[in-house]
Amino acid sequence: MFSNFLVAPGKYVLYNCQQLNVAATGNQTRMRELEALMAKSGNGLVNAMAYQPEYLQLRGELADMQREGADKKCKTMPGEKPRPVQGAVIR
Repeated sequence: MFSNFLVAPGKYVLYNCQQLNVAATGNQTRMRELEALMAKSGNGLVNAMAYQPEYLQLRGELADMQREGADKKCKTMPGEKPRPVQGAVIR
C-alpha cells in the first residue's frame, strides 16, 4: 500500500491502547473531512494535488495504529479499516 510509505515506522510504539484510540478518532475525523472536500470538489486533479497526499498519510497512520493495537492486544482496535478513495487520481 502506497500510504505506508508516507508514515514513519514505529511512530505509535510508545502509545498505549487508550492513546491509540484517541489518535485514531482524530485521524478518522480528519479523513472524513477530506473525503467530504474531495466529494465536493468532484475534480480528480484538484483532489490529487490538494487533498490526496494528506489523506494517504492519514490512511497510513491509521493502518500503523491498527497494527500497533493488534501487537499490544488492545480490547478494541483503534479506528476502522481504511476505505478506498473514489474518484481520486494517484500519480
